[in-house]
Amino acid sequence: MFWRNVWINFAAILFVGLCLSLYDGAQWNDINWPLIRFVLPFALLVAMLIEIRWRGGSFYREKRLKEKADKERSAMIIAVDGPSASGKGTIARALAQEFGLPYLDTGLLYRAVGYAVARACGDPDKESDALAACGFDDALLDLPDLRSETTGGLASRVSVHPAVREALLERQLAFKNQIGGAVLDGRDIGTVIAPEADAKLFVTASAEARATRRFNEMQAKGEQPSFDNMLADIIKRDARDSGRAAAPLKPAQDADLLDTSEMTIAAAVRQAIMLVRDRIEGR
Repeated sequence: MFWRNVWINFAAILFVGLCLSLYDGAQWNDINWPLIRFVLPFALLVAMLIEIRWRGGSFYREKRLKEKADKERSAMIIAVDGPSASGKGTIARALAQEFGLPYLDTGLLYRAVGYAVARACGDPDKESDALAACGFDDALLDLPDLRSETTGGLASRVSVHPAVREALLERQLAFKNQIGGAVLDGRDIGTVIAPEADAKLFVTASAEARATRRFNEMQAKGEQPSFDNMLADIIKRDARDSGRAAAPLKPAQDADLLDTSEMTIAAAVRQAIMLVRDRIEGR
């Protein structure tokens, strides 16, 4: 549309200039035709330049914005890691929405294994029992019970087994490798699952801040948890996740650190989006 208008203006200049050059103006002696022959094409030329300046600037500005958006959405992988209750899940979901990408909470896979082990009266600390539960049906991922603190503890216990992590690896890789990219959150996304990710965040917070969040969440549900027990459980889970031999919890060397201890949810999300955009623009 823009270039069509430019060519129309250019053709109009040529047409008017040609007509004026052919017409001698002998019967209208009171009109200064040489001046008209100069002014009218000049006015049309100015109009065309204005068209180029304003509409052309808008055209290229919109083109650049579209190219930037396409770049952001082209097979982009975002890895979000961090300990329990750091806010990584909320941040990962917000990033998925912001950049139009599918989202996978990989921790939910381990929760499903832990839940299945407990339901089968197995031992989550026994690798054979945990491995046997890895063939769970995807429908299990929709159960609200997977979000409980008890199931979270079971997930941390089954995740220490190398065979379990290997069994769940294929599901995570398949999700990561889908056309268009993805956002994944967990504890080893940037180091094991997607070390090639375009942007990596390691979301953390102090144990006290995370325990307070969990405590408030459970109180809001009408439960009466013990803060001291919750804090001790978080510290114990951190030690187990960070100290395991297979894919321990740790930030990737090229990950951006985001400490949410003193941040609101909105502020943490804004900071995460900014960090990811900086990484994308620099790739």
